Amino acid sequence: MKQEIANWSFLIGGTIAVVSIVLKLILWLMLRSSERTSFLGSFIFWFSKIDIHDVESKRTKNVLYWSNVINFFFWFGIFFLIIGFINDTDPVEEIQPIKRKLQN
Repeated sequence: MKQEIANWSFLIGGTIAVVSIVLKLILWLMLRSSERTSFLGSFIFWFSKIDIHDVESKRTKNVLYWSNVINFFFWFGIFFLIIGFINDTDPVEEIQPIKRKLQN
């Protein structure tokens, strides 16, 4: 039962995280270079309502809003991946030592 939960968690979490990364990349590329933050940093940084309200262009306002939504789903996917790693009960394959035959 735990392995089934782990498998579904890997599937759901991995799918959500990959889709979030692709969508975030598209949003990041939509911004002008002067408005961009670092791509990896955009997954950590959350924009407040004041930050979103104070921007000048409507495009940037939409990008900041959807960036927050995508961040939520990304971290939700990471949470599912962590649940999958905790519930994973498949045994780790042991490394078998190589026995070499002595040649006569």
